[in-house]
Amino acid sequence: MTIRAVSIIVPDEETLTVWIATAYDVCRDELRREPDPAYLASMIHVAATPPPEGGSKEAMIRVTRLSPEWHALHDRPQLPEAPPRASVCGVQTHFQGIWYETREFGRFPGAFLALLADDDRAAAIAQHQAAGDTHVTMDLTGAYREPAAIYPERLKNGHDWSNDLPGIKARVREAIVAGLFVDIALGGDGRSVNDNPSFGQYNDPVGDTYGHEWLMANLERIVTAFRGDAGSEAPDGEDLTRYMLFRPGYDGVFFGWGDPPGQPDRQPARVLAFGAKFRSILPD
Repeated sequence: MTIRAVSIIVPDEETLTVWIATAYDVCRDELRREPDPAYLASMIHVAATPPPEGGSKEAMIRVTRLSPEWHALHDRPQLPEAPPRASVCGVQTHFQGIWYETREFGRFPGAFLALLADDDRAAAIAQHQAAGDTHVTMDLTGAYREPAAIYPERLKNGHDWSNDLPGIKARVREAIVAGLFVDIALGGDGRSVNDNPSFGQYNDPVGDTYGHEWLMANLERIVTAFRGDAGSEAPDGEDLTRYMLFRPGYDGVFFGWGDPPGQPDRQPARVLAFGAKFRSILPD
């Protein structure tokens, strides 16, 4: 901020103390740092200016938000124009067929994109683009604790984003802004341990998935967050679903939704029920 030499009338020491404390709060909230002397001087000038131009915390916030520093911190790249659905459904991607070159782990077969450090994730997205991919894959929840898996330990243990939908949504957004679509697996492999498992109550301790019953109970919560609905867990108004493919899970889905031998197999009905529920939430 540019500071000009101006005369400032401070009513008393107590008022000055309040102004400085308020400036600290605003700087921490808006610029995510401690204020330097130039910022404090600027905010004291704002506080000493009569309303409506100054004289309040709101005025300090307004002036701070006019600064290049604030815009550099808060302005995000805009989403590209929403594509035709046919484009989103035309998938070309590498999964384990691409090798990520990462700072943290070195070289390993592509997977766990959402779990990579920020710089490694950006580099991996660039690798997909260079390979001609249109899509990348991310998981809502998942691990890969198979004994022979060659992935680094942190990645093998995976992560469950089902209680942090804004976190996974932010990573999906990064890929979309970079020009890719996102294929997301929802952790619905197999049958659930009960009708509505709680967080961490997995049906597969190797893969950290929840299964069909959990997915049916949580599908609306998940999709509305990616759509940015008011009242959802990510109510930012940004609809990322237009750039995404949702699938229940990996290889434990349709066949894994069946019943044990000797019982009537309701697998086809479960598949149809999932499709109907999904379309009731996201009809287009």
